[in-house]
Amino acid sequence: RDDAVGRELAELIIPGELRGAHRYALKRYADNQESVILDRRLELTAVRADGSELAVELCVARIPEVEPALFAGFVRDLSTSKSADQGTARLQQRMAFLAQAGLVLDSSLDYDQTLRRLAELTVPELSQLTVIDLADESGMIATAVAVADQRERAEAVEVMRREHPLAPTSAHPVVEVLRSQQPILL
Repeated sequence: RDDAVGRELAELIIPGELRGAHRYALKRYADNQESVILDRRLELTAVRADGSELAVELCVARIPEVEPALFAGFVRDLSTSKSADQGTARLQQRMAFLAQAGLVLDSSLDYDQTLRRLAELTVPELSQLTVIDLADESGMIATAVAVADQRERAEAVEVMRREHPLAPTSAHPVVEVLRSQQPILL
């Protein structure tokens, strides 16, 4: 109790990769009373006090006639049940990533800001460095954004690509992906 009172729920039990989606959902509910999780049972990943993750069943209900809005959440540990296997956890991670990407795409009309926020979703959960390169109608390739676990690394990539842009005819893997429209695993 002493560790929890006065702290944000997102910091207590919500995994890092889901915190942005949680905060966005709270803001959306405060703005227009729109919710996709209230009064439903959901299987999600939660975080223990030691930082380890566990599968849980969650049901959140709004307490009626209380302003500002007050919610009651019911959490049940599923980590020992059959449904909490590794496949379910991996699927849940993918779904969380897609949900966050959807929120990013829905939250801004600014093209550069949206690309940067999408790249930021991948660092550090999926990668240490994410670079988004784009090709225009003429085939010229430009780096739109680079995000890294260390800001200096991202800035160095952006400078390198500005000073030495990728030629559309080069053998660089990025150019090959753009040319063939097929992924390459390095």
